[in-house]
Amino acid sequence: MQALLFDLGGTLIDRRRDRDCARWWAAQGVRVEPRAVAAAVYRADHRFMEEAPDLWHAQGPAFLRRYWATVHRMLGLPPPPADVCAAWGGSWLRHPDAVAALTLARTRGARLALVSNWDATGWDVLRGLDLLRHFEVVALSAELGREKPDPAIFLWTAARLGLPPDRCTHIGDNAWDDAEGASGAGMGAVLLHRHPEWAPLPRVPSHVPVAGDLRLAVVAALRSAAALPRFAGQPA
Repeated sequence: MQALLFDLGGTLIDRRRDRDCARWWAAQGVRVEPRAVAAAVYRADHRFMEEAPDLWHAQGPAFLRRYWATVHRMLGLPPPPADVCAAWGGSWLRHPDAVAALTLARTRGARLALVSNWDATGWDVLRGLDLLRHFEVVALSAELGREKPDPAIFLWTAARLGLPPDRCTHIGDNAWDDAEGASGAGMGAVLLHRHPEWAPLPRVPSHVPVAGDLRLAVVAALRSAAALPRFAGQPA
């Protein structure tokens, strides 16, 4: 028996900050291509994951100021006031490939767990989006007092599943928190990188496969990592 562990934010769910940003600028009489905003948001996400993990984890006012300044610099625009940007995103939404990927994993006989750097509201998010039913174990960092990439949160999850770490593979979109964190706990890892055309491939250990959608990430996790073709440009 094998277990697949999933990240939550950015992997299974996300918010449409790009749409709100484009709408705000349209209301100011400035036309911004929604796809250009989406690409800038994606690049900023990955830049902060890799270069400023402490700010990324905190997601506080200092993060918001720097984050939206970065997005708008990419767009060639001045950033709006921080309180305006803080309201963007709205409710969390399931990624279109989330349920299909989870269903595929379960039909292939995998046991499923969720490992997320999140506070206790994660339970409400999972219930509200009808995702909780897919998971045997849910590990939220705020409840455990440990957050990714700390191996302890991964090891706690494996112990709750009653499996050794090497029978678990973690899937997530953050090269540091997810791929390196799971690898440090002795687990397999697959990095989800949906838009290689928008952002360079993050630096990940050479044994970690990279997938462009969640269903492919599940397939990669359920077979030998060496069998998955790697995106051009990924370190060997």
